[in-house]
Amino acid sequence: MSRKKRYLSIFYGIDPEDYVGIFNRVRKGYFQYGGEIIQVKTFPNGFWNKEVAINLVRYYVLEELKFTRQDYLNEASIKFFTNARLKSAVKQYNNSVYKLTKDAFPEWEIEPWELKDGYNGYLSDKKNCKKIMKWICKKEGINTRKKFCEKMNVKLFRKYGLGRAVVLMGGLYNYVNYVYPGKYKPWELNISKITDDIAMQAVKWLIEEELKWSKEEVCKNICANTFRDHGLESILSHKFGNSPIKALEFAYPGEYTKEMLEKWVKQQKKAVH
Repeated sequence: MSRKKRYLSIFYGIDPEDYVGIFNRVRKGYFQYGGEIIQVKTFPNGFWNKEVAINLVRYYVLEELKFTRQDYLNEASIKFFTNARLKSAVKQYNNSVYKLTKDAFPEWEIEPWELKDGYNGYLSDKKNCKKIMKWICKKEGINTRKKFCEKMNVKLFRKYGLGRAVVLMGGLYNYVNYVYPGKYKPWELNISKITDDIAMQAVKWLIEEELKWSKEEVCKNICANTFRDHGLESILSHKFGNSPIKALEFAYPGEYTKEMLEKWVKQQKKAVH
């Protein structure tokens, strides 16, 4: 039987608009007509378009497999559609599983990064990384500054299979600072390693920006609680052994010394008496 006749034979006894019927015949590989076994291995010319792709994908996923949203997320991939004889459905969307999914299941509101094959190339655009972080915040109920600082970490991205986004952005803090420029300081976040540079920035931020203390006010008021009250307890403990003096000496070499601070305290005591 010629290729053309084989295509035409598919329609014998079946409505050409019966996409599901044709789909099932092709998957079965043959059908009987007039006592003859007709081999059917391919779809008819011109069979596929976006409308047909959507209808058949919905039929296969919802009616035949009876998938839930999560079932679909677990399985949806190029391989999944190829095995189901639905590769041509994905081709209608330039081999984008996400674009097909978006049209076929709008009620599920699936984001590209939720799919196995959905975000290939998606992370190359930093603007999309911004969408990912805001999506994670929504999923985790992170709606205050306090919650953001407490919960935002690399493990949270890995939980949703999005660790690559953090790598692409050059680390968690760079990521956060891209999405929310200047809003968060690195020491406010759950960053595994506090570098000397970050520690120095933190001390200077505390004195110059947060407290706006003069040198005299620093000498008069600085203590461990000053750091703790402004979220720098971890830095003071791990980088400076809980010593505010060591922190000052590190951030302002030569400006604050132990002897200088002790001398200032003694002078204040004398002035009181």
